[in-house]
Amino acid sequence: MVEQSELRASKRTLREAVERDVEAMPPAARHAADQAIMDRLVARREWTDATEVLLYRSLPHEVATEPLLHEALQAGKRLYLPRISGKTMGFFHIPEALALSQLARHRFGMFEPPEGTDQWYAPSKGEPSKGERKTIVVCPGRVFDLRCDRIGHGSGYYDRFLREIRSTDAGRAGVKGVGICYEAQVRDAVPTSPTDEPVDLVVTELRVLSRRIDRQATIE
Repeated sequence: MVEQSELRASKRTLREAVERDVEAMPPAARHAADQAIMDRLVARREWTDATEVLLYRSLPHEVATEPLLHEALQAGKRLYLPRISGKTMGFFHIPEALALSQLARHRFGMFEPPEGTDQWYAPSKGEPSKGERKTIVVCPGRVFDLRCDRIGHGSGYYDRFLREIRSTDAGRAGVKGVGICYEAQVRDAVPTSPTDEPVDLVVTELRVLSRRIDRQATIE
């Protein structure tokens, strides 16, 4: 078993390498990649079937999500953005485009919804079968691999959020986790621990990767 200190060091090294690769992308190439990633994602059934979209407002080093935020609202989906409290993260309703201008900057740098908005809750037993709610969680990440394992920023918020959702059959059936990233952020494999949660899909400007249940499975 890899020691935690070794694991953290390996992840830090990968984050730094990928950050350099993303910074090396010309602005025009990044803009084209942003558009291609959005086009691929919104064409997926996971997006088109979703009644609820859990998204985030991107930071400068991330795939631009502003167009996705507006796409979700224009498509009539219920849009939620994350807010952090201590070690927990919840998602809160954004009812209209105007509300996007009222986001507050968290000390970690991301933008959060204001207090007083409705919080998203995980599907309860029987809900997915009724077809009333289908949810897509668009997850940021610094590095992804071919089996949809993910290295985030290091705080574990999305890992804990996804793990809680997947603790019930209803959550596993009704909620899909999707990572978006540049092809430059994809590696063959990333180091993981039992507390790391993969996503179901990874969408880049070139392809869509699907989760393999068996981490030892041969990649075709």
